[in-house]
Amino acid sequence: MWQKLINKDVIEKRVYIYLCLFAFANVLTVAGANIFMGLTTAGVLHRVIRYHDDLREVFQKQYLFWKIVGFLLLAILLSLPGALNPLQGIKLFFNDYIYRLMLPLAVLICVHERKKILHIAFCFLMAMFVNDLYVIVQGWMVYPRMNRDSLAGIMTWACLLAMYIPVGIIGLVRSEKAVSKCGWGLFVLASCMASILNATRGAWLAILVTLPIVVFMSLKDKRKFFACIAVAGIVFSVVYQVMPTFQQRMQSIMNPQERSNIERRLAWQSATNMLIEHPLTGVGFAQFQQNYKEHYVLPEAKITNLSHAHNNFFQFLAECGVLGFCAITALCGYLFCFATRGWYKSRRIVYLLLLAVIMGFFLHGLTEYTLRLAVCSKAFWLSIGLCFQWVNLTSNSRPEESS
Repeated sequence: MWQKLINKDVIEKRVYIYLCLFAFANVLTVAGANIFMGLTTAGVLHRVIRYHDDLREVFQKQYLFWKIVGFLLLAILLSLPGALNPLQGIKLFFNDYIYRLMLPLAVLICVHERKKILHIAFCFLMAMFVNDLYVIVQGWMVYPRMNRDSLAGIMTWACLLAMYIPVGIIGLVRSEKAVSKCGWGLFVLASCMASILNATRGAWLAILVTLPIVVFMSLKDKRKFFACIAVAGIVFSVVYQVMPTFQQRMQSIMNPQERSNIERRLAWQSATNMLIEHPLTGVGFAQFQQNYKEHYVLPEAKITNLSHAHNNFFQFLAECGVLGFCAITALCGYLFCFATRGWYKSRRIVYLLLLAVIMGFFLHGLTEYTLRLAVCSKAFWLSIGLCFQWVNLTSNSRPEESS
């Protein structure tokens, strides 16, 4: 009995089940997600300690990616010796990166079938759909007021929608089976309605930039692209006219006197000042809030206890200096090039899906610190692992047909 429990296949099957449960729980319940994340981590460590002969091969398949991740981790560690509170930085370093990187490792080490990858992705998208319905019902109850409530939190939900609405559009465009097209259509419709009710402008901008790019790339007949743009323009115009709150939020994007816009610009200026005084390694990872409050808050700022710089890249410039900025830029650039080059070389849909996720995540990250949002960060790393493993499992096969 004991030998069966520690069998390699049994351990990997347990990790796969934990990943499915985590994928569903991550959007809906933090407590549940933490339980299944912990079980996943324990399962991966058990697998690695007992069966580790294939680890070298696992890392070599995405060798450059792991080198860049290593550079990122090193840049974070080098920022800590001069920090005001290095223990806090070490704690968040292990939580935000070492711990969360267990997700792609779990997929790459323990998931060896494409159907299992699809099952994990399906669990995650189903949880997204459930949250969409919750947001829509809550919004209907308070209309015409704008309800930004969700089971995942305002900014977290905005980031998830920025990442996965384009994924849904790709699924809708590329599907040929009626059942698949209907399912993707429902997901996209519910997610778009939830995004409007969420009212996060940075996420809207991320979606508006990402969608035309991925739709143009995914459509074989480019004439359909302009038809899609026309339909989207009509829908946007109707929503803009019938929802005054949506209209006001859209108008505020270009208003330089909008308070939230001013606070973001001031936060970016403060982050730049931190870089100027600590150019190489920054003020220390996870040290922005304390430094901002005590030394770098500008007189014009109304928020004097800001926890982050509202931008992934400015955050790394401030906390980890030039080294950290180069590391996070290298990671973003590598993933973008990997997805884009892979798509034009092989025309496999997985590359488009990866491109949609990283564009949504990093574009919204221009106005929000998305790398610190636990749910979004975990979804980001899990998506990378799923896409990488799909590429590994289909590298010697013909391009996937539309589903």
